Amino acid sequence: MAGTAVSQVTIVMGADIQFAVRVVSNPSGDPFSLTGVTDIHAIFQNDPALAQAPIEVTMGQNQVTPDATIQGKVNITLTQAQTAQLLAGDSQSFELLLIFGSTRYIVEFVGALNVVARLFPGVS
Repeated sequence: MAGTAVSQVTIVMGADIQFAVRVVSNPSGDPFSLTGVTDIHAIFQNDPALAQAPIEVTMGQNQVTPDATIQGKVNITLTQAQTAQLLAGDSQSFELLLIFGSTRYIVEFVGALNVVARLFPGVS
């Protein structure tokens, strides 16, 4: 199984964002069926200076949802508080943990994110 971002995603630290990714089967490249998925976790690297666990959002929080119409597509929402804690830099990676009952799949999205600091952080 492999993951691809619908496009390169740029996240501005401190902003709300919604984006989508696709999960495909290896080696065929066909969309991976999410039928029967019981939970999905999206896990992001935070700034190590914060000394906190990675940022994790889930289906249970309504921040990660399988798309009802496009097979293999997963929609992800991060809040401004969560994006403010991300590690800044180009080509950041993240993971999806797909849970189907007792079966778990880990899909890595290598280099899919560009995380940038705000140009004017003092302006609200």
